Amino acid sequence: MPATQPESCRHELRVLIGIRGAMTRKAREEARSLLFLVGRQGQTFRRIREQICIPPDAAREMFAFVEDYPDEACWILAAIEFRNHVLREFDKLGESPEHAERIAGAEVEAARNESLSRVPRLLEELVVPVTV
Repeated sequence: MPATQPESCRHELRVLIGIRGAMTRKAREEARSLLFLVGRQGQTFRRIREQICIPPDAAREMFAFVEDYPDEACWILAAIEFRNHVLREFDKLGESPEHAERIAGAEVEAARNESLSRVPRLLEELVVPVTV
């Protein structure tokens, strides 16, 4: 006996809720693993966040592609949604007091390293070429 419309809709809704829950878990896991990188090898919260974000020009190109190739839309839109979800989870973790000290320390360390990397360039500018 075929499923009635309400039963079919309930099943589809359960599937969608399951997918959304799995995506939330995966996004949260990815955000946690990215937050783990803060303070390692010069990584800062800000730099990692910039890498998660989809730049506006890239997003415009993706949406133009979706308009031109609607059959591919679900995959591209799902990828964009996942990246945005990871970004929201990453921001939530970044606002947590338990991570504040490490995030601030990484920013200070990155600024210090940036200023130290400028010193050799400044010294190179001070060198006067000798012609013989």
